[in-house]
Amino acid sequence: MKIRVYLILVMFNISSTSAQSNEDLQKSRENLADDKFRPLYHLSSSGGRLHDPGGICWWKGKYHLFYIAEGGKGHAVSDDMVHWKDLPVLESLSGMTGQVVVTEDQVFMSYGQSEGVFLATAKDSLLLEWESHLIIPKETELRSFQNPIDTDFWHEDDSWWMVCRKHEWESGLYHFKGGKPALGLFRSVNLKDWDYKGTFYEMENSIEPGDDLACPNFLPIGENRHLMLFYSHRRGPMYTIGLYDKEMKSFTAEHYSKMSFGPTKSGSLHAPSAFIDPNDRTIAIFNVTENPFTKDKWMGVMSLPRQLSLQKGYLDSINRKKQMDQEGLRNFFNPLRIEPLNEFKSLRFNPVQVSNLEIPGNAKKIIEGIQGKSMELEVLIDPKNAREVGLNVLRSLDGEEQTSIRIFMHGDGRADSARHLSIDVSDSSLAPEAYARSAETGPLYIEPGEPIKLRIFIDQSILEVFANDRQCLTVRVYPSREDSNGVSVYSKGSQAELISMRAWQMRSIWTELKMKEGK
Repeated sequence: MKIRVYLILVMFNISSTSAQSNEDLQKSRENLADDKFRPLYHLSSSGGRLHDPGGICWWKGKYHLFYIAEGGKGHAVSDDMVHWKDLPVLESLSGMTGQVVVTEDQVFMSYGQSEGVFLATAKDSLLLEWESHLIIPKETELRSFQNPIDTDFWHEDDSWWMVCRKHEWESGLYHFKGGKPALGLFRSVNLKDWDYKGTFYEMENSIEPGDDLACPNFLPIGENRHLMLFYSHRRGPMYTIGLYDKEMKSFTAEHYSKMSFGPTKSGSLHAPSAFIDPNDRTIAIFNVTENPFTKDKWMGVMSLPRQLSLQKGYLDSINRKKQMDQEGLRNFFNPLRIEPLNEFKSLRFNPVQVSNLEIPGNAKKIIEGIQGKSMELEVLIDPKNAREVGLNVLRSLDGEEQTSIRIFMHGDGRADSARHLSIDVSDSSLAPEAYARSAETGPLYIEPGEPIKLRIFIDQSILEVFANDRQCLTVRVYPSREDSNGVSVYSKGSQAELISMRAWQMRSIWTELKMKEGK
Protein backbone atom coordinates (compact mmCIF):
# COMPACT_ATOMS: atom_id res chain seq x y z
CA MET A 1 0.00 0.00 0.00
CA LYS A 2 1.28 3.47 -0.82
CA ILE A 3 1.09 6.13 1.84
CA ARG A 4 0.94 9.62 0.39
CA VAL A 5 1.69 12.42 2.79
CA TYR A 6 2.14 16.01 1.63
CA LEU A 7 4.68 17.39 4.04
CA ILE A 8 3.68 21.03 3.68
CA LEU A 9 0.23 20.29 5.09
CA VAL A 10 1.53 18.87 8.36
CA MET A 11 4.48 21.18 9.00
CA PHE A 12 5.05 22.15 12.60
CA ASN A 13 6.66 25.32 13.87
CA ILE A 14 10.21 25.85 12.69
CA SER A 15 11.60 27.24 15.92
CA SER A 16 11.18 24.25 18.21
CA THR A 17 13.61 24.86 21.06
CA SER A 18 12.35 25.50 24.58
CA ALA A 19 12.23 28.87 26.24
CA GLN A 20 15.02 27.68 28.54
CA SER A 21 18.26 29.54 27.80
CA ASN A 22 21.80 28.23 28.11
CA GLU A 23 22.09 30.28 31.27
CA ASP A 24 18.98 28.59 32.69
CA LEU A 25 20.42 25.16 31.96
CA GLN A 26 23.71 26.03 33.65
CA LYS A 27 21.88 27.47 36.66
CA SER A 28 19.90 24.24 36.94
CA ARG A 29 23.15 22.25 37.02
CA GLU A 30 24.59 24.55 39.66
CA ASN A 31 21.52 23.99 41.84
CA LEU A 32 22.18 20.25 41.70
CA ALA A 33 25.91 20.43 42.44
CA ASP A 34 25.55 19.44 46.10
CA ASP A 35 23.95 16.12 45.20
CA LYS A 36 26.58 13.52 46.10
CA PHE A 37 25.47 11.19 43.32
CA ARG A 38 26.06 13.63 40.45
CA PRO A 39 28.68 12.09 38.09
CA LEU A 40 31.73 14.20 37.21
CA TYR A 41 32.50 12.88 33.71
CA HIS A 42 29.30 11.20 32.55
CA LEU A 43 26.53 13.09 30.79
CA SER A 44 23.72 13.49 33.32
CA SER A 45 20.37 15.22 33.33
CA SER A 46 20.49 18.98 33.82
CA GLY A 47 17.17 18.62 35.63
CA GLY A 48 14.23 16.26 35.38
CA ARG A 49 14.41 12.98 33.51
CA LEU A 50 17.09 11.80 31.08
CA HIS A 51 15.85 8.71 29.25
CA ASP A 52 16.36 6.86 25.95
CA PRO A 53 18.88 8.34 23.51
CA GLY A 54 17.20 9.20 20.22
CA GLY A 55 20.13 9.65 17.87
CA ILE A 56 23.79 10.61 17.91
CA CYS A 57 25.60 12.20 14.97
CA TRP A 58 28.50 14.34 13.71
CA TRP A 59 27.44 17.65 12.13
CA LYS A 60 29.57 20.63 11.15
CA GLY A 61 32.49 19.73 13.41
CA LYS A 62 30.52 18.70 16.51
CA TYR A 63 28.85 15.64 17.97
CA HIS A 64 25.16 15.94 18.81
CA LEU A 65 23.22 13.64 21.12
CA PHE A 66 19.43 13.66 21.44
CA TYR A 67 17.41 11.90 24.13
CA ILE A 68 13.97 11.74 25.71
CA ALA A 69 13.75 14.47 28.33
CA GLU A 70 11.20 16.44 30.29
CA GLY A 71 9.10 18.39 27.79
CA GLY A 72 10.65 17.13 24.56
CA LYS A 73 13.96 15.98 23.13
CA GLY A 74 17.01 16.70 25.22
CA HIS A 75 20.00 17.92 23.25
CA ALA A 76 23.71 17.98 24.09
CA VAL A 77 26.69 18.94 21.95
CA SER A 78 30.37 17.99 22.18
CA ASP A 79 33.69 18.40 20.38
CA ASP A 80 34.99 14.97 21.46
CA MET A 81 32.14 12.86 22.98
CA VAL A 82 33.76 13.55 26.37
CA HIS A 83 32.95 17.18 27.19
CA TRP A 84 29.25 17.85 26.72
CA LYS A 85 27.28 21.09 26.75
CA ASP A 86 23.53 21.34 27.24
CA LEU A 87 21.43 22.88 24.50
CA PRO A 88 17.76 23.82 24.94
CA VAL A 89 15.16 21.06 24.92
CA LEU A 90 13.45 20.62 21.55
CA GLU A 91 9.86 20.91 22.73
CA SER A 92 8.06 20.17 19.46
CA LEU A 93 10.02 16.91 18.98
CA SER A 94 8.56 15.10 21.98
CA GLY A 95 7.90 11.44 21.32
CA MET A 96 9.41 8.02 21.39
CA THR A 97 12.79 6.80 20.22
CA GLY A 98 14.08 7.22 16.68
CA GLN A 99 17.46 7.84 15.13
CA VAL A 100 19.38 10.55 13.27
CA VAL A 101 20.82 10.52 9.74
CA VAL A 102 23.18 13.19 8.38
CA THR A 103 23.39 14.12 4.71
CA GLU A 104 25.63 16.69 3.06
CA ASP A 105 23.31 19.63 3.70
CA GLN A 106 20.88 18.64 6.48
CA VAL A 107 20.10 16.35 9.39
CA PHE A 108 17.04 14.09 9.68
CA MET A 109 15.54 12.75 12.91
CA SER A 110 12.79 10.11 13.17
CA TYR A 111 10.53 9.66 16.17
CA GLY A 112 7.12 8.25 17.03
CA GLN A 113 4.00 9.77 18.54
CA SER A 114 0.45 8.48 18.93
CA GLU A 115 -0.42 9.84 15.47
CA GLY A 116 2.35 7.82 13.77
CA VAL A 117 5.95 8.28 12.66
CA PHE A 118 7.39 11.77 12.29
CA LEU A 119 10.47 13.01 10.47
CA ALA A 120 12.19 16.26 11.47
CA THR A 121 14.84 18.16 9.52
CA ALA A 122 17.38 20.83 10.49
CA LYS A 123 20.14 22.68 8.65
CA ASP A 124 21.49 25.23 11.14
CA SER A 125 24.94 24.76 12.63
CA LEU A 126 23.76 23.84 16.15
CA LEU A 127 20.62 21.93 15.10
CA LEU A 128 18.31 24.22 17.05
CA GLU A 129 15.71 24.90 14.35
CA TRP A 130 13.69 21.94 13.14
CA GLU A 131 10.79 21.33 10.78
CA SER A 132 8.73 18.29 11.77
CA HIS A 133 6.35 16.29 9.59
CA LEU A 134 4.05 13.32 10.01
CA ILE A 135 5.25 10.86 7.36
CA ILE A 136 3.54 7.53 8.20
CA PRO A 137 0.13 7.99 9.88
CA LYS A 138 -0.91 5.44 12.48
CA GLU A 139 -4.31 4.76 10.89
CA THR A 140 -2.83 3.48 7.61
CA GLU A 141 -0.11 0.81 7.39
CA LEU A 142 0.75 1.22 11.08
CA ARG A 143 -2.49 -0.33 12.30
CA SER A 144 -0.63 -3.44 13.47
CA PHE A 145 2.27 -1.39 14.89
CA GLN A 146 1.39 -0.76 18.52
CA ASN A 147 2.66 2.47 20.09
CA PRO A 148 5.35 3.36 20.90
CA ILE A 149 6.68 2.90 17.37
CA ASP A 150 10.48 3.06 17.50
CA THR A 151 12.31 3.56 14.21
CA ASP A 152 15.64 3.55 12.41
CA PHE A 153 16.30 4.63 8.83
CA TRP A 154 19.01 5.02 6.19
CA HIS A 155 19.59 6.03 2.56
CA GLU A 156 20.63 3.40 0.04
CA ASP A 157 20.20 2.74 -3.70
CA ASP A 158 18.59 6.13 -4.34
CA SER A 159 15.88 5.35 -1.78
CA TRP A 160 15.13 5.92 1.87
CA TRP A 161 14.46 2.87 4.02
CA MET A 162 12.85 2.89 7.47
CA VAL A 163 12.28 0.04 9.92
CA CYS A 164 9.55 0.28 12.56
CA ARG A 165 9.06 -1.86 15.65
CA LYS A 166 6.09 -4.11 14.96
CA HIS A 167 4.04 -5.47 17.86
CA GLU A 168 0.48 -5.73 19.02
CA TRP A 169 -0.14 -5.76 22.76
CA GLU A 170 -2.85 -7.86 24.25
CA SER A 171 -2.65 -6.42 27.76
CA GLY A 172 0.36 -4.65 29.14
CA LEU A 173 3.90 -4.42 27.89
CA TYR A 174 4.83 -8.10 28.23
CA HIS A 175 1.65 -9.63 26.80
CA PHE A 176 1.93 -9.52 23.04
CA LYS A 177 -0.52 -11.10 20.66
CA GLY A 178 0.92 -14.01 18.68
CA GLY A 179 3.88 -13.72 16.38
CA LYS A 180 7.53 -12.97 16.92
CA PRO A 181 9.37 -9.69 17.54
CA ALA A 182 9.73 -8.02 14.17
CA LEU A 183 10.63 -4.87 12.27
CA GLY A 184 8.49 -3.71 9.38
CA LEU A 185 10.18 -2.05 6.39
CA PHE A 186 9.07 1.09 4.53
CA ARG A 187 10.56 2.68 1.40
CA SER A 188 10.46 6.19 -0.03
CA VAL A 189 12.25 7.96 -2.86
CA ASN A 190 11.22 11.48 -1.84
CA LEU A 191 10.49 11.33 1.93
CA LYS A 192 6.84 12.03 1.07
CA ASP A 193 5.40 8.80 -0.32
CA TRP A 194 6.11 5.64 1.67
CA ASP A 195 5.51 2.04 0.58
CA TYR A 196 5.23 -0.77 3.10
CA LYS A 197 7.59 -3.53 1.91
CA GLY A 198 6.87 -6.22 4.50
CA THR A 199 9.03 -7.66 7.27
CA PHE A 200 12.68 -6.61 7.35
CA TYR A 201 13.69 -8.77 10.30
CA GLU A 202 11.98 -11.22 12.62
CA MET A 203 13.55 -12.81 15.68
CA GLU A 204 13.56 -16.55 15.16
CA ASN A 205 15.65 -17.86 18.06
CA SER A 206 16.50 -17.06 21.67
CA ILE A 207 13.10 -15.45 22.24
CA GLU A 208 11.58 -14.96 25.70
CA PRO A 209 8.05 -13.75 26.52
CA GLY A 210 8.01 -9.96 26.39
CA ASP A 211 10.96 -9.59 24.00
CA ASP A 212 10.62 -6.82 21.45
CA LEU A 213 12.84 -4.83 19.10
CA ALA A 214 12.65 -1.40 20.70
CA CYS A 215 15.11 1.38 19.87
CA PRO A 216 16.56 -0.41 16.81
CA ASN A 217 19.97 0.59 15.43
CA PHE A 218 21.01 -1.09 12.18
CA LEU A 219 24.53 -0.46 10.88
CA PRO A 220 27.49 -2.24 9.25
CA ILE A 221 30.15 -3.82 11.43
CA GLY A 222 33.19 -5.55 10.03
CA GLU A 223 33.45 -7.25 6.68
CA ASN A 224 30.11 -8.37 5.18
CA ARG A 225 28.29 -8.21 8.50
CA HIS A 226 25.69 -5.92 10.04
CA LEU A 227 24.80 -5.22 13.66
CA MET A 228 21.25 -4.86 14.95
CA LEU A 229 21.48 -3.17 18.35
CA PHE A 230 18.17 -2.90 20.20
CA TYR A 231 16.37 -2.91 23.54
CA SER A 232 14.18 -5.74 24.78
CA HIS A 233 11.69 -4.69 27.44
CA ARG A 234 12.03 -8.21 28.80
CA ARG A 235 15.83 -8.54 28.93
CA GLY A 236 17.40 -5.12 28.37
CA PRO A 237 19.84 -4.05 25.62
CA MET A 238 20.75 -6.80 23.16
CA TYR A 239 22.35 -7.20 19.76
CA THR A 240 22.26 -9.43 16.73
CA ILE A 241 25.09 -9.96 14.24
CA GLY A 242 24.04 -11.16 10.83
CA LEU A 243 23.83 -10.88 7.07
CA TYR A 244 22.11 -8.05 5.23
CA ASP A 245 20.71 -8.90 1.81
CA LYS A 246 20.72 -5.55 0.01
CA GLU A 247 18.78 -6.86 -2.96
CA MET A 248 15.98 -8.47 -0.94
CA LYS A 249 16.24 -5.80 1.77
CA SER A 250 16.19 -8.29 4.61
CA PHE A 251 18.38 -9.10 7.60
CA THR A 252 19.19 -12.65 8.73
CA ALA A 253 20.63 -13.19 12.19
CA GLU A 254 23.51 -15.57 12.83
CA HIS A 255 24.26 -14.61 16.44
CA TYR A 256 22.35 -13.15 19.42
CA SER A 257 23.83 -11.74 22.62
CA LYS A 258 23.21 -9.21 25.38
CA MET A 259 24.70 -5.94 26.54
CA SER A 260 23.22 -6.19 30.04
CA PHE A 261 22.88 -9.24 32.29
CA GLY A 262 20.90 -8.15 35.33
CA PRO A 263 17.40 -6.86 36.03
CA THR A 264 16.11 -4.23 33.60
CA LYS A 265 15.45 -0.66 34.72
CA SER A 266 17.17 -1.28 38.06
CA GLY A 267 20.29 0.82 37.82
CA SER A 268 20.99 -0.85 34.50
CA LEU A 269 22.17 -0.20 30.98
CA HIS A 270 19.07 0.68 28.98
CA ALA A 271 18.30 1.90 25.45
CA PRO A 272 21.03 2.26 22.78
CA SER A 273 21.86 4.72 20.05
CA ALA A 274 24.74 4.09 17.65
CA PHE A 275 26.46 5.60 14.63
CA ILE A 276 29.62 5.49 12.51
CA ASP A 277 31.83 8.42 13.55
CA PRO A 278 34.14 10.46 11.25
CA ASN A 279 37.01 8.08 12.08
CA ASP A 280 34.95 5.10 10.84
CA ARG A 281 34.42 3.78 14.36
CA THR A 282 31.13 2.17 15.38
CA ILE A 283 30.14 4.05 18.54
CA ALA A 284 27.25 3.17 20.85
CA ILE A 285 25.86 5.03 23.84
CA PHE A 286 23.12 3.99 26.28
CA ASN A 287 21.08 5.66 28.96
CA VAL A 288 21.50 4.13 32.41
CA THR A 289 18.49 4.05 34.72
CA GLU A 290 18.25 4.69 38.43
CA ASN A 291 17.75 1.80 40.85
CA PRO A 292 15.13 3.35 41.20
CA PHE A 293 16.63 5.74 43.74
CA THR A 294 13.97 8.43 44.05
CA LYS A 295 15.13 11.90 43.14
CA ASP A 296 12.89 14.95 43.03
CA LYS A 297 15.17 17.07 40.83
CA TRP A 298 16.96 14.79 38.36
CA MET A 299 17.08 11.20 37.12
CA GLY A 300 19.25 9.35 34.63
CA VAL A 301 22.73 9.40 33.12
CA MET A 302 24.34 8.28 29.88
CA SER A 303 26.95 5.57 29.68
CA LEU A 304 30.37 6.40 28.34
CA PRO A 305 30.34 6.04 24.56
CA ARG A 306 31.93 2.72 23.66
CA GLN A 307 33.55 1.48 20.46
CA LEU A 308 32.23 -1.78 18.98
CA SER A 309 33.92 -4.02 16.43
CA LEU A 310 34.00 -7.70 15.52
CA GLN A 311 36.56 -9.86 17.26
CA LYS A 312 39.36 -11.09 15.02
CA GLY A 313 38.50 -14.58 13.92
CA TYR A 314 34.75 -14.14 14.30
CA LEU A 315 34.05 -14.87 10.65
CA ASP A 316 36.09 -18.08 10.83
CA SER A 317 34.49 -19.15 14.08
CA ILE A 318 30.91 -19.05 12.76
CA ASN A 319 31.83 -22.06 10.67
CA ARG A 320 30.20 -25.01 12.46
CA LYS A 321 33.43 -26.97 12.50
CA LYS A 322 35.06 -24.34 14.68
CA GLN A 323 32.24 -23.43 17.05
CA MET A 324 33.17 -25.91 19.74
CA ASP A 325 36.93 -25.37 19.86
CA GLN A 326 38.39 -22.81 22.28
CA GLU A 327 38.55 -19.98 19.74
CA GLY A 328 35.05 -20.74 18.50
CA LEU A 329 33.60 -20.59 22.01
CA ARG A 330 35.35 -17.28 22.72
CA ASN A 331 33.93 -15.71 19.59
CA PHE A 332 30.51 -17.26 20.15
CA PHE A 333 30.04 -15.90 23.68
CA ASN A 334 32.00 -12.65 23.21
CA PRO A 335 31.83 -11.86 19.48
CA LEU A 336 32.14 -8.09 19.92
CA ARG A 337 35.25 -6.17 20.84
CA ILE A 338 34.05 -3.53 23.32
CA GLU A 339 36.38 -0.66 24.22
CA PRO A 340 36.14 2.74 25.92
CA LEU A 341 37.05 5.68 23.73
CA ASN A 342 40.67 6.81 23.87
CA GLU A 343 39.41 10.38 24.21
CA PHE A 344 38.63 9.78 27.89
CA LYS A 345 42.33 9.56 28.67
CA SER A 346 42.35 13.36 28.40
CA LEU A 347 40.54 13.55 31.77
CA ARG A 348 43.24 11.70 33.72
CA PHE A 349 45.38 13.39 36.38
CA ASN A 350 47.35 12.45 39.53
CA PRO A 351 48.50 9.00 38.39
CA VAL A 352 49.35 6.31 40.96
CA GLN A 353 50.69 2.82 40.24
CA VAL A 354 51.02 -0.36 42.28
CA SER A 355 52.90 -3.36 40.83
CA ASN A 356 53.80 -6.96 41.61
CA LEU A 357 51.59 -7.33 44.66
CA GLU A 358 50.85 -10.80 46.00
CA ILE A 359 47.20 -11.33 46.88
CA PRO A 360 46.99 -13.98 49.64
CA GLY A 361 44.49 -16.77 49.17
CA ASN A 362 41.13 -16.23 50.93
CA ALA A 363 42.08 -12.74 51.99
CA LYS A 364 41.55 -9.09 51.05
CA LYS A 365 44.30 -6.53 50.65
CA ILE A 366 43.64 -2.78 50.81
CA ILE A 367 45.49 -0.79 48.15
CA GLU A 368 47.10 2.13 49.94
CA GLY A 369 47.30 5.44 48.10
CA ILE A 370 44.47 4.75 45.65
CA GLN A 371 41.25 6.43 46.68
CA GLY A 372 38.50 8.33 44.94
CA LYS A 373 34.89 8.43 43.81
CA SER A 374 35.63 9.57 40.26
CA MET A 375 38.58 7.54 38.99
CA GLU A 376 39.79 5.32 36.21
CA LEU A 377 41.64 2.12 37.07
CA GLU A 378 43.68 -0.08 34.72
CA VAL A 379 44.12 -3.46 36.39
CA LEU A 380 46.12 -6.52 35.36
CA ILE A 381 45.68 -9.67 37.48
CA ASP A 382 47.30 -13.08 37.15
CA PRO A 383 44.77 -15.35 38.86
CA LYS A 384 47.18 -18.30 38.97
CA ASN A 385 45.12 -21.17 40.45
CA ALA A 386 42.56 -19.08 42.33
CA ARG A 387 38.91 -19.92 41.76
CA GLU A 388 37.86 -16.27 42.11
CA VAL A 389 39.66 -12.93 42.05
CA GLY A 390 38.40 -9.39 42.16
CA LEU A 391 38.33 -5.87 43.53
CA ASN A 392 36.21 -3.88 45.92
CA VAL A 393 35.77 -0.25 44.93
CA LEU A 394 33.98 2.65 46.60
CA ARG A 395 34.96 0.89 49.80
CA SER A 396 34.51 2.42 53.24
CA LEU A 397 37.36 2.08 55.75
CA ASP A 398 35.59 -0.72 57.60
CA GLY A 399 34.30 -2.40 54.45
CA GLU A 400 30.70 -1.88 55.47
CA GLU A 401 30.04 -0.16 52.13
CA GLN A 402 31.70 -1.48 48.97
CA THR A 403 30.94 -2.56 45.42
CA SER A 404 32.52 -5.86 44.38
CA ILE A 405 33.91 -6.60 40.92
CA ARG A 406 34.28 -10.37 40.69
CA ILE A 407 35.88 -12.69 38.15
CA PHE A 408 34.82 -16.31 38.50
CA MET A 409 37.51 -18.48 36.95
CA HIS A 410 35.32 -21.50 36.16
CA GLY A 411 32.57 -19.97 34.09
CA ASP A 412 31.71 -22.91 31.85
CA GLY A 413 32.72 -26.54 31.84
CA ARG A 414 33.06 -26.55 28.05
CA ALA A 415 36.11 -24.29 27.92
CA ASP A 416 39.20 -23.88 30.08
CA SER A 417 39.24 -20.16 29.28
CA ALA A 418 35.61 -19.51 30.29
CA ARG A 419 35.16 -16.90 32.99
CA HIS A 420 32.31 -14.84 34.39
CA LEU A 421 32.58 -11.12 35.12
CA SER A 422 30.24 -9.85 37.81
CA ILE A 423 29.42 -6.64 39.66
CA ASP A 424 27.78 -7.20 43.04
CA VAL A 425 26.03 -4.14 44.52
CA SER A 426 24.66 -5.90 47.62
CA ASP A 427 26.87 -3.80 49.91
CA SER A 428 27.15 -0.70 47.73
CA SER A 429 24.96 1.53 49.84
CA LEU A 430 23.69 1.91 53.39
CA ALA A 431 21.14 4.49 52.23
CA PRO A 432 17.56 3.33 52.92
CA GLU A 433 16.47 4.79 49.57
CA ALA A 434 18.71 2.43 47.58
CA TYR A 435 16.85 -0.64 46.33
CA ALA A 436 18.20 -4.18 46.41
CA ARG A 437 19.41 -5.58 43.11
CA SER A 438 20.83 -8.90 41.96
CA ALA A 439 24.36 -9.00 40.58
CA GLU A 440 25.20 -8.08 36.99
CA THR A 441 27.01 -11.16 35.65
CA GLY A 442 28.12 -11.79 32.07
CA PRO A 443 30.30 -14.30 30.21
CA LEU A 444 33.98 -13.56 29.65
CA TYR A 445 35.87 -15.94 27.36
CA ILE A 446 39.58 -15.20 27.07
CA GLU A 447 42.75 -16.82 25.76
CA PRO A 448 44.17 -19.73 27.79
CA GLY A 449 46.61 -18.29 30.32
CA GLU A 450 45.60 -14.71 29.49
CA PRO A 451 45.61 -12.42 32.56
CA ILE A 452 42.53 -10.50 33.61
CA LYS A 453 42.66 -7.00 32.07
CA LEU A 454 40.20 -4.47 33.43
CA ARG A 455 39.51 -0.82 32.73
CA ILE A 456 37.24 0.44 35.47
CA PHE A 457 35.44 3.78 35.36
CA ILE A 458 34.13 4.92 38.74
CA ASP A 459 32.03 8.07 38.79
CA GLN A 460 30.14 8.83 42.01
CA SER A 461 26.98 6.78 41.29
CA ILE A 462 27.87 4.84 38.13
CA LEU A 463 30.39 2.07 37.56
CA GLU A 464 31.51 0.72 34.16
CA VAL A 465 33.89 -2.23 33.86
CA PHE A 466 35.55 -3.19 30.54
CA ALA A 467 37.20 -6.64 30.63
CA ASN A 468 39.80 -7.90 28.14
CA ASP A 469 38.08 -5.89 25.37
CA ARG A 470 35.44 -8.65 25.32
CA GLN A 471 32.86 -7.62 27.90
CA CYS A 472 31.52 -4.50 29.56
CA LEU A 473 29.18 -4.30 32.55
CA THR A 474 27.48 -1.10 33.75
CA VAL A 475 25.54 -0.52 36.98
CA ARG A 476 24.41 2.36 39.19
CA VAL A 477 25.70 2.48 42.77
CA TYR A 478 24.86 4.86 45.62
CA PRO A 479 27.61 4.95 48.28
CA SER A 480 26.31 7.01 51.19
CA ARG A 481 29.44 7.42 53.31
CA GLU A 482 32.11 10.03 52.75
CA ASP A 483 34.86 7.47 53.32
CA SER A 484 33.51 5.06 50.69
CA ASN A 485 36.33 5.81 48.28
CA GLY A 486 38.85 3.03 48.87
CA VAL A 487 40.01 0.06 46.77
CA SER A 488 40.94 -3.46 47.83
CA VAL A 489 41.77 -6.67 45.97
CA TYR A 490 41.08 -10.26 46.96
CA SER A 491 41.59 -13.86 45.91
CA LYS A 492 39.69 -17.01 46.84
CA GLY A 493 40.94 -20.57 46.89
CA SER A 494 44.62 -19.74 46.56
CA GLN A 495 46.91 -16.78 46.02
CA ALA A 496 46.93 -14.56 42.93
CA GLU A 497 49.11 -11.69 41.76
CA LEU A 498 48.20 -8.10 41.08
CA ILE A 499 50.62 -7.51 38.22
CA SER A 500 49.74 -3.83 38.09
CA MET A 501 47.09 -1.32 39.03
CA ARG A 502 47.28 2.14 37.50
CA ALA A 503 44.88 4.73 38.86
CA TRP A 504 44.00 8.25 37.79
CA GLN A 505 41.69 10.81 39.23
CA MET A 506 39.31 12.08 36.54
CA ARG A 507 38.57 15.73 35.81
CA SER A 508 35.00 16.93 35.80
CA ILE A 509 33.42 17.88 32.48
CA TRP A 510 31.02 20.14 34.44
CA THR A 511 32.31 23.44 35.82
CA GLU A 512 30.01 23.35 38.86
CA LEU A 513 31.52 20.00 39.95
CA LYS A 514 35.20 20.93 39.64
CA MET A 515 35.45 21.19 43.43
CA LYS A 516 34.85 17.42 43.70
CA GLU A 517 37.85 16.42 41.58
CA GLY A 518 40.34 14.21 43.36
CA LYS A 519 38.02 13.41 46.27
